[in-house]
Amino acid sequence: MKTAFLILFILLFNVSCVKAADTLNAYNIIQRYIAVIGGREKLNQVEDRITEMKGNVQKVSVIMTIYQKQPDKFKQIIQAGEVEQIVLFNNDIGYLKINDQVKDIKGVELAKLKNESTLNLLLNLDTNIIHITYLGIDTVENKPAYKILLKNSSLNWIHYYDKNTGFKIMDEKPVIASEQTYLQKTYYSDFRSVNGLYFPFKIIQKLGQQVMEFEVTNIKLNTGINDSEFNLEH
Repeated sequence: MKTAFLILFILLFNVSCVKAADTLNAYNIIQRYIAVIGGREKLNQVEDRITEMKGNVQKVSVIMTIYQKQPDKFKQIIQAGEVEQIVLFNNDIGYLKINDQVKDIKGVELAKLKNESTLNLLLNLDTNIIHITYLGIDTVENKPAYKILLKNSSLNWIHYYDKNTGFKIMDEKPVIASEQTYLQKTYYSDFRSVNGLYFPFKIIQKLGQQVMEFEVTNIKLNTGINDSEFNLEH
């Protein structure tokens, strides 16, 4: 009986050690990423960010502008031909507006939007109740990359960090489109410094058979975005 108990204890202890090691490895990889893109201190000084980009989606020219403000105000404007799409998150409320049609974002999709709206999410993983797990080394476009799972009740997000540079070069997550779930993969490259912080200036997103390529044209930090920018009626 004592032998069986001892074996069970050893097995449970080994499992808990593996989990702890995975979490520690994931934490260290994310801390390295934070350091290489400019450091925790500089990132904490960013109160708001405006990202402007242009791209091509199925041979249609697209202009995208993203507004973000601490802690989790978010607005994304996409203009493609005669269609304008706005995604908005503010005060725990989310909206999707396509031209004059407005739809509330609710449930799991709202929780996902809140996670993605949080500026500098990785700086406060505990506060945002995000569990991280190291999943080993994979290959992304012929580059060895550390694979990290970020997970909570609404989030199931895998990040890939370049083993050599420390930059995040890809992430993947499930998204719902047309009532179907797809795996969305986003690739990041061409990292450039903006006020001492590094951001990717080339972004490629793959969703099913659809490929979207974007070039970041401008990033502005701490411009003093007014809260009214995140109101639906703005």
